[in-house]
Amino acid sequence: MSFNQLKVQEIEKIFLKIYENACELLEEAELLYNNQKYARAYLCAHIAFEEFGKLPMLNTAALNVYNGVKIDWKYLSKRIRDHKRKISQSYGTVMFLESAMKKYNAKDKDDSSTEFKASDNDIEFNWLYVFKEFIEKEVVIDPFEWEEYFRELDVQEEIKQKYSMTMLLNEYKNGSLYADFDEGKFIKPSEKIDKETCKYGISLSYMQKKFIEASNFHKDGFYLYKFTDEHNERLKGMTEKYEQLKEKVKDNK
Repeated sequence: MSFNQLKVQEIEKIFLKIYENACELLEEAELLYNNQKYARAYLCAHIAFEEFGKLPMLNTAALNVYNGVKIDWKYLSKRIRDHKRKISQSYGTVMFLESAMKKYNAKDKDDSSTEFKASDNDIEFNWLYVFKEFIEKEVVIDPFEWEEYFRELDVQEEIKQKYSMTMLLNEYKNGSLYADFDEGKFIKPSEKIDKETCKYGISLSYMQKKFIEASNFHKDGFYLYKFTDEHNERLKGMTEKYEQLKEKVKDNK
């Protein structure tokens, strides 16, 4: 089977397989991190990040199939295998979650009863546990906040940030696997990816995992609905605007 003329049920099965693979990669990243293998831990976390990045594309494809919208399957197949597109897809989510987390932290400062009290050594030793608990239990994805975020979003600035971070994260991915030149020096992955970089990579993947799981598609299957004419017009306008701004950003590089 290839990405061609798929039915909704087939897309759901692919979605679940990719989700499960991403979760397994994150588990392996944890094992490697806990054994101080930071370069390979980063690599596993990054590939999980890319795998999670495929899932919104598949959800969109399922909605289009359900609504009888013509799909360019060749383009979808190319897009879903494009590393930089998957990174960009996932990092867009991270930008939203970082915004939500800043609001949480601001609220937390005003409420001393919820302040996390632990020594620096405790936090360092339990960093992975603490971060996962925070993401899973404290960060709430509110659809209304998502809508508000997009209303206030500076799209051109978002594209610039996503572009620069996509390039950087793709470089880190390659650097976590291959020995190569880096700023004039030939180095191996363990010399490029330190503990802090590894922690950042793992945190990105858990943030994207949180977003993917918010819809419960991995448990309940897709939630499908009929597009309205208003929805189609708005989506068309947003797509055209985004593509124009993206080309403008590229031209300025």
